[in-house]
Amino acid sequence: MNTEILRLDGSSSDDSKIRAAARAIRDGRLVAFPTETVYGLATNADDPGAMSRLSQVKRRQPDKPYAMMIPDEGHVDRYVGQVPELAHKLMRMFWPGPLTVVVRMDNGRTVGLRLPDHPVARAVVAWAECPVAAPSANRSGAEAPTTAEGVLQQLGGEVDIVLDGGPTHQGQSSSVVLVRDHDVEILRAGPVPEDEILAARDFHVLFVCSGNSCRSPMAEALLKRILSERSGRFPRGRRGRSYRVSSAGTAVMSEGDVNALAAQVMAEIDVDLTGHRSRPLSMAMISSADRIYTMTERHQASILEMVPEARERVERLDPEEDLLDPAGSDIEAYRSCRDRIGALIERIAVKT
Repeated sequence: MNTEILRLDGSSSDDSKIRAAARAIRDGRLVAFPTETVYGLATNADDPGAMSRLSQVKRRQPDKPYAMMIPDEGHVDRYVGQVPELAHKLMRMFWPGPLTVVVRMDNGRTVGLRLPDHPVARAVVAWAECPVAAPSANRSGAEAPTTAEGVLQQLGGEVDIVLDGGPTHQGQSSSVVLVRDHDVEILRAGPVPEDEILAARDFHVLFVCSGNSCRSPMAEALLKRILSERSGRFPRGRRGRSYRVSSAGTAVMSEGDVNALAAQVMAEIDVDLTGHRSRPLSMAMISSADRIYTMTERHQASILEMVPEARERVERLDPEEDLLDPAGSDIEAYRSCRDRIGALIERIAVKT
């Protein structure tokens, strides 16, 4: 069999080549294409004959499951239904990207899902309009190829189409994790740092104000003290998961020292803020946070402008009214702010 090579060159004809590859997948043929990690080999997962041929070409046991590649997170429900909260968190943090998340389906079987960070891969999978099984384009046990030439060296004459999009960026197969309730197991190490994957198990509480030099550091420190007093563990309902608490500012341009008066009033209740450094709010922080508490409605709006999907995870620390910045006021205003934040922190600590 001759393998057809479709080279992408950035011209207007690229779309037609990608669509041709997508149609071939839908028809049950085998198509190799680039991802951000290595070249993948895809076919229609609903076609038993195509799946059997995929296993033959891969030299892989036919009963060994393949990961499914999806074009967007909205396809998760299509394949799996309800997934653990931790799986959604990992998807928020690392998708699109080189992470395959294995979860249990309603029928008890497991499936791996991957949302690639590569425009060609995303387009092929979207236009295929079918479930796409997409392992790496190599024989089982062999090195995964990072170029179209590498695919042809291993599988030339056995696959129908190679979509040549140039060399891949990372050259390492995706990290693979298995998620069960509140725990994650790394099945295959890959480009995503293992410590970042494991840190996702912690329930992350993020406090946000403007400058991250007064209100949010106070809230962070007060919650940390409460958690320390109860050994840093969740009460019933989140048993076994540890807290991680941090803070950031929507208006921070570079790191800076904590507000001197804020540090002074916190020292009065034996809480040390002198080591705090203000830091800017980032997309990564929002993605990793399980709960985000803002000081004002405007801070909440700023977060939702950045990440609209965070709506269910964001609320004001005081749901009734804004907690205004005491900057420019005397020390009594800082004491009043501290005490109000303290009462609110007690409330959320009990609630969680």
